[in-house]
Amino acid sequence: MRKNSHKDIIVQFKGQLEFDSISDLIHILKERMKERHVNYVTYKKILMLMIESLENILRYNKHIDLTLSLIKDNPPEFKIYMENNHYLIESSNVILNQDIYGLNQRLEQINTLSKNKIKDLYKSTITDGKFSDKGGAGLGIIEMAKITDEKLKYQFSPIDEKFSLYTLQLLLSIPKKVEKKAKK
Repeated sequence: MRKNSHKDIIVQFKGQLEFDSISDLIHILKERMKERHVNYVTYKKILMLMIESLENILRYNKHIDLTLSLIKDNPPEFKIYMENNHYLIESSNVILNQDIYGLNQRLEQINTLSKNKIKDLYKSTITDGKFSDKGGAGLGIIEMAKITDEKLKYQFSPIDEKFSLYTLQLLLSIPKKVEKKAKK
């Protein structure tokens, strides 16, 4: 994971996530991208990464009692920021320890694949994907891996014997044309 350095925060959210919150965050992202004159292709990639990240938070929190003090002490967090020549999308949320093994296996598998192999995996998953009890076939993670410019960075930080904090960081390079435009 990248450590804190100078960050230009674009969108940040911390707290219990609802569908209305996602809609508000999408609106904020759209406005902030317009202010920065971000090209449509880059905006669309950031938006897709944002939506997939937020849906993952919702999906994992759906199976956890959100009234637990542990969840209140470790609320879901999401942010998009610029650092150097990259956009970084970070999300974190509490997950059940029993979900770590399968998620870790999936992330490791995807991180071993080339971009072409990720695209092939995406196509085959769409065609014959098996859906988990969490509601997905892993398409969101595959979609994120297709869009990002680096391997998925993630970590699981134990909280107690039942829960851990899952953090995911995605990186998207700023296209050179956009950098030149922004400097003018």
